[in-house]
Amino acid sequence: YEIRPHDWSSYVCSSGLVTCNLICDQMTAMPNKFFQFNSRPISVDLGLLIFRVVFGVDLFVKHGLFKIPLLLGSATPQFPDPFHLGTRLTIAIAFLSDGICSLLAVMGLGTRIASVIMILNLTVAWGMVYKFSVAQPTGEMLALYLAGAVALFLTGPGRFSIDSRR
Repeated sequence: YEIRPHDWSSYVCSSGLVTCNLICDQMTAMPNKFFQFNSRPISVDLGLLIFRVVFGVDLFVKHGLFKIPLLLGSATPQFPDPFHLGTRLTIAIAFLSDGICSLLAVMGLGTRIASVIMILNLTVAWGMVYKFSVAQPTGEMLALYLAGAVALFLTGPGRFSIDSRR
């Protein structure tokens, strides 16, 4: 690209250096492009979709479904109650996390709020019931679920979600 001496004033960047407008425009647009939602490759959003579906369905099937009969049953179920809120209320909170929020994560609806609820519930379960142990198979799974919920909170749901349509 050739710059003629009489055109130099139109090619002065904000730093005062004589340069090409195209380069200046690209340099000032880079931070905006970096934070734009659509600048991610589609493979990242596809990966987030797969992660959300596998994580959410697994949490729902392994931990959410079995809480429904406990919640609706007439007998007092055996269930850890670390804050002494009552067994039914504790099961309801756990079902909100493992049942409802896991399905919200699958759909990508209210994903970050659902992730916070899952993070809180999983942290309480892992810490107060399993004493942050990863030696037990259940403690290890809770640590993995917790890591997944934190990752989902940090990344968001991705482009293929209901949240991205709003």
